[in-house]
Amino acid sequence: MRFSVIIPVHNRPEPVRHAIQSVLDQTYREWECIVVDDASTDNTAQVCAEYANNDARIRLIASKQNGGVSVARNYGLGNVSDGGYLLFLDSDDRLEPNAMSRLAAVMENNDVDMVAFNSVKPPHGICYNTVIGRPMIRGKILPQHLNIMPHSEGFLLPFVWNKCYKSELIFDNSIRFDEWRKTWEDNTFIIQCLDKCNKIMVIPDMLYAIGDYPDIDHLSQRFDLDIIENYVRGYNKNKEQFGSEFNYQNNYTPRRCFDVISRLLSTFSKTLDSGRS
Repeated sequence: MRFSVIIPVHNRPEPVRHAIQSVLDQTYREWECIVVDDASTDNTAQVCAEYANNDARIRLIASKQNGGVSVARNYGLGNVSDGGYLLFLDSDDRLEPNAMSRLAAVMENNDVDMVAFNSVKPPHGICYNTVIGRPMIRGKILPQHLNIMPHSEGFLLPFVWNKCYKSELIFDNSIRFDEWRKTWEDNTFIIQCLDKCNKIMVIPDMLYAIGDYPDIDHLSQRFDLDIIENYVRGYNKNKEQFGSEFNYQNNYTPRRCFDVISRLLSTFSKTLDSGRS
């Protein structure tokens, strides 16, 4: 089985070198790496082209217009050839050399739709190396990611890059990123995956390394009113899709929404104040 690794990148020439090199350094050799340059204005595209020219497994897709990470990842998904498994790698992070070998073994030996692995911190109280079936996915894990109950046992962290996906899970169910989302796009993608998963597994292995680049401008660290609007839009979308199955009239959900919006407004206000000073 082959891995398809999707790397979206915008104006990060040096970090993306390390990201691509971490794919080249994999002990598992059957992979394709799809690098989507999201209309970079520096030499990022040239850096990526160097790697693509030297290894046929690396393909560079250049976007003429900067659409954001969701659009870039969807471009990548649209160019996957015949990968059996999918991985998302941010341009300022790295895969550990044994990542694909370990994930291939877990996926094949347990026939699961998705594997979550460690990167930043472990999930809340979940049993490692145990296949989790659909009853627990829908009874505990999905509701927590929908924010209709507190995060506790089974919360997998809402990132796309600390998970490996069976390709047919994504393509048979037409799962894509919401392109209107510039931030928090991971969680909506994970929710759609959990909705369709029959079996998942969580392993303790640290297979993903977060890059340490303090000078990088992260979109997720910018705050404006669009983020608040998109949060509400995402909540309404989830409620429309899952409201008939799950109870949104609970005590936890409105309190959490209020807390999130309050924090966003507070951060937005501080950003405005710092800009005036």
